[in-house]
Amino acid sequence: MNEPKVLVIGNNTIDLVFVCERLPRVGEKCQATEFGCVAGGQAANAAVTLRGLGIAVNYAGCFGDDQYGQMSKRSLLACGIDLTRSATRLQCPHHLASIVVSSSDNERTITMFKDPRIAADDLEPDAAWLKEVAVVFTDGHERMLSRKLATMARKKGIPMLADAENAEGAKVILEDLSSLIAPEEVILELAGIADLRAALQHIVSAGPAVAIATRGRSGATGCTAPARFVDIPAYPCDAKDTTGAGDAFHAGYIAAVLGGANMQDAMLYAARVASAACECLGPRTDFSLLNKRGLVVTDRTLASPQRGIWI
Repeated sequence: MNEPKVLVIGNNTIDLVFVCERLPRVGEKCQATEFGCVAGGQAANAAVTLRGLGIAVNYAGCFGDDQYGQMSKRSLLACGIDLTRSATRLQCPHHLASIVVSSSDNERTITMFKDPRIAADDLEPDAAWLKEVAVVFTDGHERMLSRKLATMARKKGIPMLADAENAEGAKVILEDLSSLIAPEEVILELAGIADLRAALQHIVSAGPAVAIATRGRSGATGCTAPARFVDIPAYPCDAKDTTGAGDAFHAGYIAAVLGGANMQDAMLYAARVASAACECLGPRTDFSLLNKRGLVVTDRTLASPQRGIWI
């Protein structure tokens, strides 16, 4: 293996980001203080952050054939991400998200539109997809494709990590996962248990060697068998936008694990990467900030990701 790669599966979007002094109330019109049209999407954000940390990445997902799909594709190619496992849907609009960020407390709301044709579940992976791949990561959105690759990865002894926005997204691949990292509310829903530590222990008993609940400002809690728990705080930062912080946490955790870190050290490193993401407007972390904080795991210097259009 010349260079270990991470295969990333899932969403890529174009985000229309409105920064307001506070989130608008129902029926209220609100004047934004800043506006950005930027590339995003959970899997794509993680892929870009991995590249910023010095990790080689293959991305599997779908693009619309409109201007937004082209913009999203360019943003990944500009970082050196391999898109040969992806597809473009003809005469199909790209996946869009409207994000309103409150500058007073960094809270946000997100509204998305995803044409059903943009799904990647009909892609048929073969052995070449996993060539030189050290880790597979899915954001939980492309369930059928993730399930196919989870089975293939397990047979080859390749670890698979997953995010999940809801319990259903994790259930279909849970037994094939090496690690599950998801928001606390998803962990509780998936386990059907109200106590977080008990829920994490239940998930570990179902397949994954590691289960981690991300808890926003409260940090994260992780569990490995037999009932070994780790709690870490959120890393302090001058937060501007929390969009993409979870995606950066996943990327940081994967990069640390590839470097041989144990769960606790990987979680602490991931929290530092996530804090850097929170200091950037939009869902993607500025590579120069990762480098400035000494987070890059190789000596390669990469150009920062395209920031899109900000007004």
